[in-house]
Amino acid sequence: MRSSGDTALGGSQGPQRAQKRPMETEQPVSSLTLAEAARIMREAVRDKSYQLTPIGAEAAGYLRAKRKRLTDSSYTDYESGLDKLARYFPDLRIEDFEPPAGTERVEEFLDAQWGAGPPRTYNKNLSIVKDFFRFQIMRGHLHGDPTLPIERARSRQVYRTTFTTDQRRAIIAEQDSRRDRIALRLLLDYGLRKGALRAVQFKHFDHQRRRLTIFTKGQKVREMPLPIPRSGWTWSATFSTFRPTRRTTCCVRTGRSQSESPTRTAAAGSSCARSLTAP
Repeated sequence: MRSSGDTALGGSQGPQRAQKRPMETEQPVSSLTLAEAARIMREAVRDKSYQLTPIGAEAAGYLRAKRKRLTDSSYTDYESGLDKLARYFPDLRIEDFEPPAGTERVEEFLDAQWGAGPPRTYNKNLSIVKDFFRFQIMRGHLHGDPTLPIERARSRQVYRTTFTTDQRRAIIAEQDSRRDRIALRLLLDYGLRKGALRAVQFKHFDHQRRRLTIFTKGQKVREMPLPIPRSGWTWSATFSTFRPTRRTTCCVRTGRSQSESPTRTAAAGSSCARSLTAP
């Protein structure tokens, strides 16, 4: 015979168990898209919480010392790689990476993060980790380099083709806007990087010396000569009729690398052309 307490307990818990529902906010990890996962990682780096770990604290000191030598984009890459290292080993200290045990740990980390990715990405992050541990050796925090025995990934050869002259002319001719035609000429005929094209403004054209100042990878500043066409010209009206001093073609990467069709190249040129603003 149940007591009143048992009856009350059974009566109160029975319906609760029957009505219990799984949390609707819980989602399996597999349901995250690549964009969502990338956003989560960016936010994790932005909040600097990785610096609360022992390796993260060392990484913060390393990044402060490297700040004066790295460009903004390189600094972001360095911080992203070291953020992953600190979160992968949240309980380890820098002395725990003395070789040979440290070599196995670093190799395990690199393989888990980028082992299945492109060799170029693996090698870039290996270089970041190498420099981080060399910095620790120079500061007297480590005696041996755990990354010394780790080999770089072998780069795969990529089959490349180029746009034909007719394809380049067709891409440019399909653009209604002069600004788009200028951007595509700079891409296809003068070989500018897309990143450099985004930084181009009309004030960077030197009308007297017929040169274009470009700001390219690594915050390098270059001057590119622009030849005069046979007839008279003005920068704003006839730039699209310029002829390059030498033929420079735009590569199309196929196979394992990302392929670029004429349509995608035109779209990239149009996107970059929006940065061609007046001073």
